[in-house]
Amino acid sequence: MLLCIIQCSLAIEAESNPARVVVAAQGTHTPLHLVAEVALRSGSETERDATSGRSRDSHPQDAHAVMRDLKFAHLTTNDGLSQGYVVAILQDRRGFMWFATRDGLNRYDGNSFVVYKNNPDDSGSLSSNFLQDLMQDDHGYLWIATNNGVNKFDPETERCTRYLHDPGNPNSLGGASVKSIAQDNRGSLWFGTEDSGLDKLDRTTGTFTHYRNDGEGHFVGRISQVIEDRHREIWFVGERGLFHMDQKTGQITRPPVIGSRLSADSVYEDETGKLWMLVDSPVAGLAKYDREAGLLATYPLGAGDGGGVATTSSGG
Repeated sequence: MLLCIIQCSLAIEAESNPARVVVAAQGTHTPLHLVAEVALRSGSETERDATSGRSRDSHPQDAHAVMRDLKFAHLTTNDGLSQGYVVAILQDRRGFMWFATRDGLNRYDGNSFVVYKNNPDDSGSLSSNFLQDLMQDDHGYLWIATNNGVNKFDPETERCTRYLHDPGNPNSLGGASVKSIAQDNRGSLWFGTEDSGLDKLDRTTGTFTHYRNDGEGHFVGRISQVIEDRHREIWFVGERGLFHMDQKTGQITRPPVIGSRLSADSVYEDETGKLWMLVDSPVAGLAKYDREAGLLATYPLGAGDGGGVATTSSGG
């Protein structure tokens, strides 16, 4: 798998760290200035959303003009990337690019990679090399979801604080495998887990609140992505479809139009407030949820030139 990146140029320091490896990229990469944050799930975006650690496109009308002038370089393991399976990308407030892979965390400055991995003898290293999500909070810390807990990484000290599942502690992380991280406008962090539902971290006390069942008492299933929308509402998707979390009541509900067979891998809110999902059941493709109209439209893969709209429904 090739990693395409807008080229950049920053300084990098050498420092002894047993869980840290500096790898110089082969060849010469032309330095470019990073004028926009590059994020795996958000495309070309120019305005940072401080509450989510990701960014929003504040000038969508200019996107096509900008993209015509972009030039990409391909970065692979030959250049020092720890692995070709990149699951998340972000640019931090200092300009560094960060890549989460299935074999460690990578920092790139336009010339070389620094790779951070688990060190069994160092509790300040990553809890696992199998990374599943990555975000930066409003304090500049990186939060890293893995198959063995969550890590808060300090880019200044290059040390991790681990949040692990402890079966004997009900206030700990609900499950070992965490698929997604989101920060809300209050600064709380939300974690979508593989098999333990939705977790919320109180950063003051370091304790977790667990939300495992919907309003009908059914387990919400595997969660693949959590977001906060423009109305400061929490939404998440997974193997049982799209859900809404009411933070005032703690109630989890699924919109009536979202059938029980819908399964989604990711969700994105567009500039009009509609929620787009990458779905794999009952069709493989895209689905758009219009919460105001209460409608769901699906756009299956391979629909051809007919627009790709398979169904538009209002309930059931």
